[in-house]
Amino acid sequence: MPYGDGIAYVQEETSAQLLCQALDPARWRDVVGAPVSRTVQNSLYSSQCVLDNAALAMEVSTERFPLEEIGPRLETVHGRPARIGADSETSMHGAVELLPAADPESREGMNLYVRAVAKQGAAPGLPGVVRRTLDALVPAILTDKPKTPGRPVTFEHTEPVEGVALLDLPTPVQARVLCSALHDESGTGPTAHETRLGVTSDCLVVKSGETRQARLDIEYELRDSMGGEFTIAGLPARVNDDEARIVLRTVPGEPSGTIYHVLVLWRQGLGVAALRDWAGAVASLLRIGPETPVPAGTDRPKRPTAFACGPRFDTDPALLKPGPVIPVDGGEFVLATSPSGEIVTCDTGNGSSGANGPYQFPPGVKTSPAARQGVSNKPGHLGWGWAAPDVAKVEIVLSDGQVVPAQVVGGAYAYYTPNLDFMAEATVRAYDAAGNRIG
Repeated sequence: MPYGDGIAYVQEETSAQLLCQALDPARWRDVVGAPVSRTVQNSLYSSQCVLDNAALAMEVSTERFPLEEIGPRLETVHGRPARIGADSETSMHGAVELLPAADPESREGMNLYVRAVAKQGAAPGLPGVVRRTLDALVPAILTDKPKTPGRPVTFEHTEPVEGVALLDLPTPVQARVLCSALHDESGTGPTAHETRLGVTSDCLVVKSGETRQARLDIEYELRDSMGGEFTIAGLPARVNDDEARIVLRTVPGEPSGTIYHVLVLWRQGLGVAALRDWAGAVASLLRIGPETPVPAGTDRPKRPTAFACGPRFDTDPALLKPGPVIPVDGGEFVLATSPSGEIVTCDTGNGSSGANGPYQFPPGVKTSPAARQGVSNKPGHLGWGWAAPDVAKVEIVLSDGQVVPAQVVGGAYAYYTPNLDFMAEATVRAYDAAGNRIG
């Protein structure tokens, strides 16, 4: 994230991704007190990072509400207003103010929100877990990088940010980037236009009575009445006489369905062919293009043999080495590695997809034949890991003696079992092409 306070301005799906990735697995273990899985859950109106283990479940998100809703006692976390209180007999929640309320009368500031639920009755340690989580996350998500342009948003010519997807920028920056693309495509400077920037990734440009608009929408389903189906900038799109809707990203919805992040480009009176050409020119200036395969329920498109899934943050995608797609019973894993040795996974099965990681293997791991990692994917466990070049077969041996075969592709492996909790003990066995045990 190129903006120090950007997490307070980004869309909720981006915020949830940032929160899940803000701490590495070892740091999350220290904060929570035990290993946890991390999953981003999305609905049309909210997204959160969900952490889970056998003892508790925890939701972490950025939300706008009056801080006093948490409880009467005002505290501070890293010098910021905060409150921690009981949410029920078995849960605690807390919040830290990231941005004060824009309207003093509403008192609704943007907050970092944490809610922890004990799975086995009352847990006296929950307040400490909530406090430690807030204390660990605030310095991780608020940095000394440049601040996000505040509101009201004023126009300033802004290029797309290299290495950061348009959808992952703070919304005021998105508005500026959208306006800049509309101005650049027109071939005239902003002084020749009336420019209106919205607070929710929206730009309206008016010149000599002609209106052009660019905005970012979130939808649960694409409108079938939107017109013909096309491809713009390599992305699926629908175009009619006045409007082009380009699908920038899809994420799975909870409890079901697919959420579409859509770029809407509006210009009246061009006709389908001319509007499609104009939308393509604007899309080129926005530097948008395919990010991940688009899930379409059970009829998912055939996946490429290699694909780099993320990370969308902190690592230049150009530096990622695409890894293999590994088919397993519970879904599919896409792997990618960076020059620093980080490995990124994209779980595309069991109703979830998106970048997980990056994970940095600890020193010495790559000297072993195979190293086990994994992410929880209820019910059961989708696991993955790095395999040495001479490893042709990997088995996961569970504590009860059950042997789970893994699929090995391109120096990595993945497996699925419905009977293994993420925290359970398991042994990795590696074999060469002749069937000889390695290590």
